[in-house]
Order: sequence, then structure tokens, then C-alpha cells
Amino acid sequence: MKSLMLLLLMLLSQTAPAQVQVATVTVIESHSLIRELLARVIAPKRQFIATEVRGVVSSSRIEMGTEVTAGQMVVEVESAEQQALVEIARSEYESITLDLAHKRRILDRAESNLTHRAISKAQFDEIETRYRKALVNKKLLSNRLALEETRLAKHRIKAPFRGNLVTATPVIGQYVRPGDTVFEVVNTDTSRLSLELTSSELAALARGDYALLCNNILLTPLAVSPSGNSRSGMNLLETSTCADIEELRPGQHSGVNLVNINLANVPGNGVHTDTTGEFVYVVSAGTVHRRPLTGLKSGDSVIVLGAEKVQPGDAVTVISLDAKS
Repeated sequence: MKSLMLLLLMLLSQTAPAQVQVATVTVIESHSLIRELLARVIAPKRQFIATEVRGVVSSSRIEMGTEVTAGQMVVEVESAEQQALVEIARSEYESITLDLAHKRRILDRAESNLTHRAISKAQFDEIETRYRKALVNKKLLSNRLALEETRLAKHRIKAPFRGNLVTATPVIGQYVRPGDTVFEVVNTDTSRLSLELTSSELAALARGDYALLCNNILLTPLAVSPSGNSRSGMNLLETSTCADIEELRPGQHSGVNLVNINLANVPGNGVHTDTTGEFVYVVSAGTVHRRPLTGLKSGDSVIVLGAEKVQPGDAVTVISLDAKS
């Protein structure tokens, strides 16, 4: 019996088909220049910041183009008097807090004394009334402190978001009134590039035939609108920015390349034709797949030798010719 099993195993091992070996070439994407463009840096979100108080600027001047962070104090209007009012309000609030705690202890003792008939109901009511008045005063002083702190905050004008100053801030000693603009800031997190393209170029961009490159970084289209000059037939395209653009201010320009996307090394002996058109065999995770030539993309491993021996779904052993190509 054992000898029969061994014989069957030997026969199976001899008849089991070995994986077909195929040779592949990895497709590489290349770009050919269509035309060079000049894109303008824009910042859709910008804000004028005005003062709400009257007084003299006490902070140092900050130059145009300086980067600021969200919540950073940019301009301070003389606030010594307001600071003093805040300190007075805080002291009064702390005083009433201590007084209220003292009156609470007195009220607790009064409740105990009333229970043991040590004081009259009228005396207890008087003590309770004084406590409740102190409680109301504490709330009033708390609101007053909050009000004075809010007024102080208006003297310290902060950036609403991260960005760059479009204008310089006022110099020390400059007198400002409520409503005066003290600086303008643009949100650099929303910076974009704006450039003009023809309708045919936009269509090629949408199909994926064209791409926009800035310092070898692929730009992402974000919005399209007609050009201001309707006779030009051009369209305004807004795109993402590349890293180096962060150093530019809105209104400045940067070069962008409109390129044609090509697959540089599609081997002729890897392309096949049937009634459906041209196609290739690619290997992914050791398995053969059929793909239309138009569906080929950068990074695909195309079979250039041994394709006649395989079918989609076959497991194959791959020999890469990339080092030789």
C-alpha cells in the first residue's frame, strides 16, 4: 500500500505543470513640454483688521510680508489705564468671593442655631438675606471683570488666522480711532495658483492627457472660471500650490509647465492586437492580467517575452529586464 502511494505522488509531481517564466519591463511615465505658463499667486481668504478702541499705538511696527500665527498679538493700543481697571475689577471680585465664603459659614451656623432655637426666625432671615445679597454682588462683579477683560482684549489686536501681512502695522505713537484699519492679513493656508488655459487644454487636463507641473510637483486643479477678457477665449484655472510657492506673497508669479503625459518605454513586442483593439499582459503579485493599451499606467510590469504561453489569471515567475532596458 505504501509503495502504491509513493508511486502516485511521483506521478503527480511529474505531471504538475511548472510556472511559466516571463520577462517584463516596468513602464515609466515621461512628460513632454507643451508650453510654459506664468501663474499668479492668489489668496482667496484675506481680512482687514480694524481697531475698536481709541488711543495711541504702543506696539512696535511689523513690516509688510511678515508671517503671523493665529492668535498672535499684532497691534496693541495703549492699555495701561484699561489694565488698571481690570486689576481693580479682579481685586473686587476676589474680595467679594472671600466675603461670600464668610457669610456662607455664618448662614450654616445660623441654620444650626435656628434648629436648636438659639436664634429667632427673624434673625435667621436677616443673616440669609445678607448672604443672598453677597451672592448677587459676586455675580455682578464677575460680569464687570469679564467686561473689563473684554475691553482690554480690544486693545490687543490679534491675527485671526495664520498668514502674511499685506500691509505694515502702524508705528508707535500713531493715534487710532474705532474703525481704523490697522493691518490686512491673507491666509496662506488657502493660497492658490491662478493661470490661463485654452478650452482644449482644459479638456486634455480633465482627460488626464495633460498635467501641470511646478518644480516637478503635480498641481491639482481646484476651480475654473471664464477669463476676465471674454474675447481671449481663455479660462482661469485655480490650482494647488507647490512647496516653494509658500515663500511668495499673493500677487507674485511662479513658472508652471503644461506637459503631455507619455509612457516612455512601452515595448512594441509587449503590445498585442485582437478584435477589441490593442492590449498588453501585465503581471501583478505574480498573476497575469490583460489590460487595454489605453489603460496602461506608470509602474505596470508589461510581459515582453513569454506572453504567448500565458492566459489571464495564470501564476508566473517573473524575470525583470528593467536593469537591461
